[in-house]
Amino acid sequence: MSALSRTAKLGIAPESVPGVYEVPTFSVIFSKGARYKQVILPLRDTALRGSDSGLQDVQQGPTWSEWTIPSDCYPDLIGFWLSSLIGPDTCTPGVSTTFTAAADAGASSISLAAAPAAGAVLMLGSGDTLEYAQAGTPTGRGPYTVPLESALLYGHPDGDPAMSQSQHVFTQNQEGPTFSWPRWSLTMDDGTGPLGWPGTVISGLQVKISAEGIAKLIATATGFPPATVGTFDWAGSAAQPVYGWSWGITTGGGASTRGLSLDLNLHRVTEPIPTVSGQQQVLGIWPGPLQADGTYVAIFEDQSDMDLFTGAVQDPAVFTLAQPVLGGGCSVTLEMPRSGWLTGEPVTEGMYLAATYSLAGIAQPAGGGLFSATLLNFYDAAYSTA
Repeated sequence: MSALSRTAKLGIAPESVPGVYEVPTFSVIFSKGARYKQVILPLRDTALRGSDSGLQDVQQGPTWSEWTIPSDCYPDLIGFWLSSLIGPDTCTPGVSTTFTAAADAGASSISLAAAPAAGAVLMLGSGDTLEYAQAGTPTGRGPYTVPLESALLYGHPDGDPAMSQSQHVFTQNQEGPTFSWPRWSLTMDDGTGPLGWPGTVISGLQVKISAEGIAKLIATATGFPPATVGTFDWAGSAAQPVYGWSWGITTGGGASTRGLSLDLNLHRVTEPIPTVSGQQQVLGIWPGPLQADGTYVAIFEDQSDMDLFTGAVQDPAVFTLAQPVLGGGCSVTLEMPRSGWLTGEPVTEGMYLAATYSLAGIAQPAGGGLFSATLLNFYDAAYSTA
């Protein structure tokens, strides 16, 4: 019986021991176009054997796996890719608590066992009654009365969960022999039999933003070959993707509203290392140095953006995607602390004049990294923590 491609499910988990398979701890929502394959390097025998046939035999050489995982820009999923490419996640967890009294739909305040920070975005309830609201300043000594900036959409019983956002800060930290690259176990159950893919190293992340639609992600990875494993229970999160119109830009020291599109790439060359060690599987997979580059298109209404190119200005370039509160209120901020503007040229194909720029992240003079990210979401643990 044929397997329906839409029923495929993908899970991910950090590995406590690099290369040793772990069962999924997070369900990955992905899009059409995902590619996952086992690579087996062919060893071709083309020796001269008194024949006019070129290929005499084929044997199997070293083996590894390669992945391409496209998705919408989910504010919880992107943390896995950022921690893998940039560096460790410094997590400040939000407040996880419960309702201490029932609240009706339309209520403008709620009673919670623990107090969130004033202004925090809250995730309230679960399932069909899950919703988001922004907290005012809590009062009381416990339970706490928390005013809301918008009325509740649904009723919530006593004991319903409530959570404020966690902050995740990703910074480069590759120096010295103590740094260990995060490695992941991926589990794919596409209906043909679940396979576990251990030792996976994320090699790239493409972030595509335009005003017309949902922001997109494409992650690439290299890992060890798969083995048969048990299936897993699908547990996709309720997080909604981020929309392109919510994109904010800071370049040249000031905010801009002229952005039309951004194609940003974070990548590290990953190299499977085969060895003469009596095993077909590669010894390991290690990533190279971080590179960050992109293409930015903006309305060309004055010379301010072009001056960044012609003047070799290396100010920070900051790109922020933020949801409205009722859509989850999550945000991701991607920053080149020192940006290099490599090219700039006008574009006349559209109705209005635009300009396209290529830029790249540059290491900071004092040794700081060339890229960092800050993520606000409801994932309340550090990424890449087994």
